[in-house]
Formats: sequence, structure tokens, C-alpha cells
Amino acid sequence: MELVRVQEWAVRTGAKVCIVFEGRDGAGKGGTIKAIPSVSARRSSGSSRWPAPTEREKSRCTCRRYLPHFPAAGEVVIFDRSWYTGPGGSG
Repeated sequence: MELVRVQEWAVRTGAKVCIVFEGRDGAGKGGTIKAIPSVSARRSSGSSRWPAPTEREKSRCTCRRYLPHFPAAGEVVIFDRSWYTGPGGSG
């Protein structure tokens, strides 16, 4: 219910919201993220998950891989891990 309120607020105010799920492998991040669209099925949401980085991506600034997926005004985007701890991250 709170996620729906955040989403409505983002749409109403033009806010840009990133939600990052962190945790160990097998902690249930993916299952939780997959369950969210059923609660909050609106066009302003999206989620992003990436495969392991390519050799080229490993040689570049890590944030370049993620910036294209950041939200625009009025959007909420959900990330399965951050660039710090995701596949190929430095954390």
C-alpha cells in the first residue's frame, strides 16, 4: 500500500524515485520485485535487472551501465541490487 502512495506521489509531483533491493543471493529480492507489479500495475513503474557485465562494461565507469535506466519525472524504478553490489559491482 505504501508503494502505491509513493507511486501516486511521484506521478503527481513529477518526482523521480529509485527503489533498490539489496540482500544476499536467495534472500527473496527477485520474488518480492516480481510480486510488486501485481500490487502496483501502473505505467510509471519499471524494474531493471542485468546480466553479468561484458568485458567492455568492466573497463568503463560502472554507473554508465545504469544511468539509462534511471527514472524520468513521475516514474518509479525498482533495481535488483545497486551498481555497488550487483553483478560486476565493486562491493
